[in-house]
Amino acid sequence: MDKLILFHGTPDKIVVPTYGKGKEKYDYGQGFYLTKSIDLAKEWAVCRPNEENGWVHKYQLDTDGLKILDFQDKGVLAWLAELN
Repeated sequence: MDKLILFHGTPDKIVVPTYGKGKEKYDYGQGFYLTKSIDLAKEWAVCRPNEENGWVHKYQLDTDGLKILDFQDKGVLAWLAELN
């Protein structure tokens, strides 16, 4: 069983991963955004003006049977094409 460790940074102490609560203006629209980088999640945790502290939540995703598209392997042009 393959597992992927992902992080979610937020100013909120308690988080329930829910689709549709994000803002439409984000790259991929409304969704629950995660990253493999704990440092990036820490940056997102303090994303509101005047916030000094935030929270990083850790998730473990079972990847058995999933196809994963890693834009790091594809380059910036593939990422830009996906946004359109």
